Amino acid sequence: MSVALSPDAHRVVTGSTDQSAKLWDVGSDFGTDNVARELLTLKGHADVIDCVAFSPDAQRIATGSRDRTVKIWEQPCLNRSPPGAMWKLRGAGLALRREPA
Repeated sequence: MSVALSPDAHRVVTGSTDQSAKLWDVGSDFGTDNVARELLTLKGHADVIDCVAFSPDAQRIATGSRDRTVKIWEQPCLNRSPPGAMWKLRGAGLALRREPA
């Protein structure tokens, strides 16, 4: 499991053992019960997601998986139903190559 807070502190992304990442609304208006609201689920990895991160402008989310891929999810893709990754990087260690998502 992994978690990252967006730079504006309004969203959280979590990576999970079920091969998905979830985007959550944790902004100041998410409810009086203090429960985050799930915005969407990102699917496409073939193994556990070990790391997640937001870009500095919060327009992209990166997810890294034990399937040896990193996926970059950009804002236009996050608005699709279902959301899809814009880029997929495959490799091991520092040797990565970009593939169509």
